[in-house]
Amino acid sequence: AFITEIKRVLKPGGRVFIIDWSDSFAGLGPRQDHLVTESTAKEIFEQGGFSLERSFEPGAHHYGLIFIKN
Repeated sequence: AFITEIKRVLKPGGRVFIIDWSDSFAGLGPRQDHLVTESTAKEIFEQGGFSLERSFEPGAHHYGLIFIKN
């Protein structure tokens, strides 16, 4: 539902930026079983009708992705 709503409110060609934890760091960040990996995030957004524009590093413990609405 999250991806569907993002797609609904964005104009064609609109962008969405995702920043999330890259790992669980001994109490810093989410539990290991609550992580959404970078590869899983890419798969979810691409299946939801977005194309990956680029990735970026927002910090030591996170990953960043920019998707464009198809």
